[in-house]
Amino acid sequence: MTNQKQTVKFGDICREVKITSKNPLAEGYDKYIGLEHLDSGSLKIKRWGRIAEDKPSFTRVFKKGHILFGKRRSYLKKAAIAEFDGICSGDIIVMEPKGDLMLPELLPLIVQSERFWDWAIKTSAGGLSPRTKFSSLQECQITLPILSRQQRLVEIFDKILTVINMNEKVIHDLKRVKDSLELKFLKFERIKDKNKLCVLKDVSKNITDGVHQTVPKLSDGAIPFAFVSSIVNGKLDYESGSFISEKVYEKISKGKKIQSGDLLYTVVGSYGEVALIESDRRVGFERNIALIRLNQHLVYSKYLLAWLSSKYFKHYVETIATGNAQKLISLSDVNRFPIKKIDIKEQKTIGLLFQSIRSENDLFESKLLDARQILRSIATQEFQEG
Repeated sequence: MTNQKQTVKFGDICREVKITSKNPLAEGYDKYIGLEHLDSGSLKIKRWGRIAEDKPSFTRVFKKGHILFGKRRSYLKKAAIAEFDGICSGDIIVMEPKGDLMLPELLPLIVQSERFWDWAIKTSAGGLSPRTKFSSLQECQITLPILSRQQRLVEIFDKILTVINMNEKVIHDLKRVKDSLELKFLKFERIKDKNKLCVLKDVSKNITDGVHQTVPKLSDGAIPFAFVSSIVNGKLDYESGSFISEKVYEKISKGKKIQSGDLLYTVVGSYGEVALIESDRRVGFERNIALIRLNQHLVYSKYLLAWLSSKYFKHYVETIATGNAQKLISLSDVNRFPIKKIDIKEQKTIGLLFQSIRSENDLFESKLLDARQILRSIATQEFQEG
């Protein structure tokens, strides 16, 4: 191993593993990995399938410690470290370090560099589902630091990976808690007494949709204009849409002015996303978003946010959505949404409980994002050419 900084090809430090199995179960493999089991930007594998249950046609073998690289749609940036032996999809390249030019522990870090991902995307071919090949990846130019720096990078990498794994575990645990609480408080299919259910219009002051006509939009207008894509994770992203002028806002917002405590609910395309408005900031919104103004004496807004966001209610909405290419929920459907009737004090307890889980999740998601960005930044800086 050299102590001089040098530029090498990826194929000089990594090889593709081409082991196959005709009978995985008989050879002791019980898990398989498909592309759907790899998360974008994450080195950890959190899900897998059981060969005995699903009987996949995969034959490619991987071993613990191998890198599993998603060669289809490389722009999704799917690559992870195997923590067990198994088989995987043919759309996954199995990799392992080779030679003595690099400390083998650095391979996952190199695969996280922007240079490597840019090369994978650049060398992908195909229409709707472009794929790259290892024969193309091995030509990627990688700059290796000197040995002492490599050793320091392994230490840094281990520390950052520990932070990433810790945050991912907390997020996973929070999801388990949320799922348990949803089962306890929000699974309305369990309610056999229909008198314990009401419909949304009975606890709302007004339910309407956004502007129907085309409005002139600006890149830097005074008032935000929200689209369906502006509603994410229970919140409205005021900066992700367009902007409109004061004059246009006043013209289109009659009877549709949003205020604190309102909920916005998407009804077309990515339907079923809901946001709680917690300020009186002015905002216009398109017709594919429903505005729900609640009777605060009858329903607590954070309780309704949890109710409409639960996996049980999302499943219900999937059963009533209509359309083919682009499914939708009508305003009449929204008015008839079933709501569990409980005391307003209990609603507040439940609503605040789910709000605290959401806040904790947002905190650790932010920490996880920061750690991943630091990892990518170090990888890009250390292994870039020149």
